[in-house]
Amino acid sequence: MEDFDINLQIDEFISKRKNKNNEKEHEKDILGEIKVETWGSKILTKRFNAFWKMKIIDYNIRNGMKNINQLKNKEDWMVQNRNKELRLNIDKDEIDWEKTYDFIMLRNKEAKLETSTKTSKVRSYRIKNLLEELPTLEIINRRNEEKNNNRCMRCKIESESWSHIWECDMNKHTLYDIVNEQISINIRNLKTKNIYVNEERWTDRIIKILLEKSMIKSNQLIIHDCIKGIFNKRITEIDRNKNIKEEMVKFIEGSTDTIEEEDKLIRLAKNNIAKNNKKIMSTVIANRYIDRLISHQEKVYSVGI
Repeated sequence: MEDFDINLQIDEFISKRKNKNNEKEHEKDILGEIKVETWGSKILTKRFNAFWKMKIIDYNIRNGMKNINQLKNKEDWMVQNRNKELRLNIDKDEIDWEKTYDFIMLRNKEAKLETSTKTSKVRSYRIKNLLEELPTLEIINRRNEEKNNNRCMRCKIESESWSHIWECDMNKHTLYDIVNEQISINIRNLKTKNIYVNEERWTDRIIKILLEKSMIKSNQLIIHDCIKGIFNKRITEIDRNKNIKEEMVKFIEGSTDTIEEEDKLIRLAKNNIAKNNKKIMSTVIANRYIDRLISHQEKVYSVGI
């Protein structure tokens, strides 16, 4: 009897293992892939093929669907009115869009898949800056039904638009100061790589390019592209030397990082909404949610702009 019980237990154990193996094979079948043992070697084969508009997806199905969904999301984003000029100029060969995307989305700085509050804020700022949707008086009044004065609160002369916050004469630090600082850093970095340039001519050459018209946005310059984190090849490919190209990429990154991290012009972009501006925005938000609460009898669990 004891031998019979032991054999019965062994049979049950083998049966359970077979069921587990069958479940694993079934999971692989769902993805269209199975492993077949042939002459002691494992061969990856497909049970069926996936198609998209009668075209076969001839690689990993999971990655294929992921890529298709990402492209659809990008398409939905690009057709928005706010991206009209970007959409019309997306095929311009003058812009390195891959470097631009990686910089704005922090692809080069994030080693992990996880995101933090700090990186999310930086990414959010860079996207808003790219779309020229930083919270200026002009943007606030566009969202607000009760129109207020758009006049800049520093110079009190011009309208506070995206361009003006970088060019206002009352700024403590100008774009010219930041550009000259980054050019000096660029020259020092080149010297460490045994590359020596005529500093005056090199500075004039870079500034001349920065003051040329932008191919992306009408009535703007290439320097505005650099502020947004757009990598213009006129700058990044100013010379054929590989080391110089790398340093010019750092020049654009450094110009944007200086604005963000050293609290120079970013002070205007973030904190330039003085108390008057904040009151306008808070009134708009309060009115919106109070209306929902009273008129529609909806409970307000969270508040967002």
